[in-house]
Amino acid sequence: MLGCNGLAEVLAPLVAHLPNRQQGRLSTACILYDITRPSSQEWPPSRETLRGIYWDRGLSLHKIGILFSKSSSSVLLEMRKQGIGTRTLSEAMTRYEKLPFSSHPCEKAYLLGLSTGDFHTARHGLSIRATVSTTHPAMIDLVTSLLGRYGRVVASPKFLEKWNQFEWEVYGYLHASFEFLLQPLEIPDEAFLCFFAGFFDAEGTISIFKQHQSTTTSLKVEVSSCNRSLLLLIAGKLRQIGYDIYLPETPVRHKGEVIGYGPYNENFWRLSLKVK
Repeated sequence: MLGCNGLAEVLAPLVAHLPNRQQGRLSTACILYDITRPSSQEWPPSRETLRGIYWDRGLSLHKIGILFSKSSSSVLLEMRKQGIGTRTLSEAMTRYEKLPFSSHPCEKAYLLGLSTGDFHTARHGLSIRATVSTTHPAMIDLVTSLLGRYGRVVASPKFLEKWNQFEWEVYGYLHASFEFLLQPLEIPDEAFLCFFAGFFDAEGTISIFKQHQSTTTSLKVEVSSCNRSLLLLIAGKLRQIGYDIYLPETPVRHKGEVIGYGPYNENFWRLSLKVK
């Protein structure tokens, strides 16, 4: 990679013969791009120099043109003459790097479970945008730790006056290899518990309580959803591995019922199991 010192040496003879206005633009560019102010330069630069400025330092054609007092089209023409490839439109418009998914089956199943619960995923150009809205800082930390190693994650707060609290929209633009989040849900048997872990982190609750005058402490694990078919599938798989599951025939909340932030758009179901 061509560092600041190396680039400064290469561009050292650049501006002595330029008009004052051009020298001023070049001085500003050198400050912005962390390059020592050159003194004069013959155009064109060597292939190594031009490639290093464009690919290693990531400067655009326009910025390179400022450094050499050339137009963007002149820089592009020279790069083509020297056989230097250019970035695709998507690469040129990408400010933050997006890394491909690891393809680990358990991580994939966990993300599928989480996205089935809380995530909203959609295609955004060549990227996949994953978004979750939450009032819990712990969810911000969870999403950031999961997606942050693949790209930039943003948490944008907004104040809900009606409820006198903050809500965060947490989102990230992911590599196209995360397209599996947009496909119809498939839960492999060997990764079911990974899926359930993700789904539980999105929609689950844990309660510790005593019933009436009993001295026995009970632990109740619940997971809720408007998707009864999914809960039936989860209940079946949990029963297969020995859990005592309870899923009532009637919803705990009915469509149109108003509670909390507003009316339910669908019937709301709850699956539970108790552990003494």
